[in-house]
Amino acid sequence: VSVPLVVAGSTLILKLIERLPLLIYVGAAAIVVTAVRMVCDDPLVAAHLKSWWSGMHYVLTALMILLICGGGWWRRRTAAAA
Repeated sequence: VSVPLVVAGSTLILKLIERLPLLIYVGAAAIVVTAVRMVCDDPLVAAHLKSWWSGMHYVLTALMILLICGGGWWRRRTAAAA
């Protein structure tokens, strides 16, 4: 039962991504948010960031989303032009 469910789910996701390529960037942003939270929740990093500014993790999250998603968009755009 689980294998057909995984195949059907992956087929559905593939069709959605073909129709809405923006979903790739939404998924990448979700992974980036999770990664930044993991890094910022580390006790050593959290103490260091809070010594600068308590809202620094928001700035890091936004910056990393821009870098990762923007870099992916730029790479895709330059590859299509070549």
